[in-house]
Amino acid sequence: MVNLESNIKKTVLYRVLFVTLILGSTAAIYYGRNLNEEAISILVAVSLIFLFSLLFIATESFFQKRQNYFNFLLIFTDVILVTYLVYSTGGRASPLVFLYPLIIIFSSILVSKTSSYISASICAISYILVIFYQINSEFPNLNFTEIWKSTIFWSENGVIASYFHLTGFFVIAMLGGYLSERIIEAKKRLGESEKSLERLQNIHENILESLTSGVITLNNKGNIITVNRSGLTILNIQSFKDINGKNLEDIINGITVNELINKTRDHLYYTTPSGKKLILGFSASPLADNDGNKQGFTIVFQDLTEIKSLEERVNISEKLAVLGQLAAGLAHEFRNPLSAISGTIEILGAEKELDDVEQKLVLIANREIEKLNLLVEDFLLLSEPLDSRDSTEVDIGFIIEDTVKNFVSTVKRENLDITSDLEKGALVLSSSLRLKQALWNLLNNSMDAMPRGGKINIITKFDNGDVKIVFSDDGEGIKSENISKVFQPFFTTKEVGTGLGLAIVQKVVESYNGSVNLSSTLGEGTTFTILMPSSRNIHT
Repeated sequence: MVNLESNIKKTVLYRVLFVTLILGSTAAIYYGRNLNEEAISILVAVSLIFLFSLLFIATESFFQKRQNYFNFLLIFTDVILVTYLVYSTGGRASPLVFLYPLIIIFSSILVSKTSSYISASICAISYILVIFYQINSEFPNLNFTEIWKSTIFWSENGVIASYFHLTGFFVIAMLGGYLSERIIEAKKRLGESEKSLERLQNIHENILESLTSGVITLNNKGNIITVNRSGLTILNIQSFKDINGKNLEDIINGITVNELINKTRDHLYYTTPSGKKLILGFSASPLADNDGNKQGFTIVFQDLTEIKSLEERVNISEKLAVLGQLAAGLAHEFRNPLSAISGTIEILGAEKELDDVEQKLVLIANREIEKLNLLVEDFLLLSEPLDSRDSTEVDIGFIIEDTVKNFVSTVKRENLDITSDLEKGALVLSSSLRLKQALWNLLNNSMDAMPRGGKINIITKFDNGDVKIVFSDDGEGIKSENISKVFQPFFTTKEVGTGLGLAIVQKVVESYNGSVNLSSTLGEGTTFTILMPSSRNIHT
C-alpha cells in the first residue's frame, strides 16, 4: 500500500488516499444501483478511517519511537473496518472480501513473516464470524447436521466460495511471508552493498582530496564535473559551485580540451581571479566507464610557478658561473690597459696647457674611461661572490631616502615624481654601498621605462619576519615573454644599455639572503618586490 519504511504521516496519507479512491468509488456504485443502505455503511467506514487517521497523526510523536505498536494497531483497525464493510455489503457474497488479502500482504511486508500468519488467522476468524452470524440470521432453526447435508446450502449460498476465501487467506499469508523474507534479505544485501560503495567512495574522495595535485574531471563537452580541494586551491577558486558545469576553456583562457588531450603543450599560463599569474603543468587522459565507453576526460595539474622560477634561477646561476670566469679574466685584462690609458692622458694633460678643444677631448676620454671602469666593476660584481660577513645592520628607509636624493640630483628629470611610504625601524643586514647600487639600478630602470615621465612609488613594511620593499612605476611595462628574461645578464630591450642592471639587483639581494620578484602589465607599469630578512628577526 505504501513505502513501508517511511514515516507515519506518509503511511497514513497513502492509506487515506487508497480508501478514498477504492471505497469512495464502491459507495458511488452502490448508490447508483439504489443500494443506499450499503452505500451509507461504506461512507461510515470511510469516515471512521479518516477519524482514525487524524488520531494517528495527532499521536505521531508517541508512535514515532514505537513503530511496531503503530503497525499492529493499524492492522487491527483495518481488520475491524474491513469486517464491518464485508458484513454490511453482503457477508460471504460481499465484493469487498478482497480487502482481507490486502491486509495480510500489508502485514507481511510491514512487520514480519510471522505477522502475516497472525493477520491471516485474525482475518479468517473475523470472516468466519460474519459467515456464521449471517447463516444464523438466515437459518435460525437449522442445526449443524442439516447444514452439512444440505447441497443447496453449500452450493447456492456460497459457503464453498467462503471456504476458498479462507484458504486463499493462508496461501496469501504464506506467499507474503516468503516475499517478505526475500525483501528483507534483499534490503540487507543492498544495505551492505551501499555501505561498501560508500566506503569505496569515501576512500576515493579521501585519496583525491589528499593529493597535492589538482584533479579535474570533464564530460565529453569539456564541462567541469568535479574538482578536488587542491585543484580549487591552485586555481584560487573559493567554491566548486563557482565553476560547476562551466567549460574548462572559460576557466583557463587560451587553452582547449583538444590541446590538453593531444598534449600539444606541456604547461600553460593561468591568471587567478585575484590577478596572480601561474604556470601550470598538466597531464590529461580519457575517462571511460566499465564498458570502455568514453565518458569525458581527467586533467591532473600542478603549480609549477616556483619550480620554473627555480629552474630559471639555476640556469641564470650556471650562466653567471661561466660568465664569471670569463668576466673576471676580462676585467683584470681591461683594468691594466685602462689604468695605462688614464695615466697617459693625465700626463699629457699636465705637460702643456691645453686649448679648449683639447680639454674637451680629455674630458671625453676620462668620462669614457670612467664608464669602462664602471662596466668592469659590474663584471666583477656579477662574477665574484659577495661576502655577507662584511654586511652591517642598515636602515632600509635611510638607504632609500639617501639613494633617491642622490638620484634626483644627478638625473635632474622634471617630469619624474618619486614618492615613498617607509616603515620606521626596518633594519636588515647588508652592505649599504651594494644596497644603494641595487636601488639606483631599479630607479634608473624605471626612469628608462618612462621616457615621457611618470611616477615611481616605493613602500617598505614588515612581512612575517622580513622587510618587504615594493618598488613600482607606471611606465611602459614588460612584455610577458620577456618577464622571465629581465634578470639575465646582457638581456635588454633598450637601444643603449649593457643589460646588467637588474642582474646586479638580483645578485645583491640574493647575496644577503633576500629575494626579488616582479609583476608587470604592458602599458600599465611594473612592480618589483624585494624581501630581505629583518635583522630583528635574525637577532631573536
